Amino acid sequence: MDFSRALKKLKKGKSVKLPYWSKDVTINCQYPDEHSKMTAPYLYVESRYGRVPWVITQVELMSDAWEVVDDVFDVDNDTQDKLYLVDLSH
Repeated sequence: MDFSRALKKLKKGKSVKLPYWSKDVTINCQYPDEHSKMTAPYLYVESRYGRVPWVITQVELMSDAWEVVDDVFDVDNDTQDKLYLVDLSH
């Protein structure tokens, strides 16, 4: 799917990724609450190394290969490794 459709999925709480990224890398959307230091929604990348704000590149923006990712379960909480199922029905 293209990024405009992926963004709609992000806004609905889904995680997305590109197929050539590492299996643990996903993009997510955060909506601030009353405890947040941020005042507007933002996208972040999540991986085994943690979470950081994400800015899309031109190549990523123009890609038609975005996939919705469903987090199945934590394999090992110490390493934060996760198994993912990719939902290709979109």
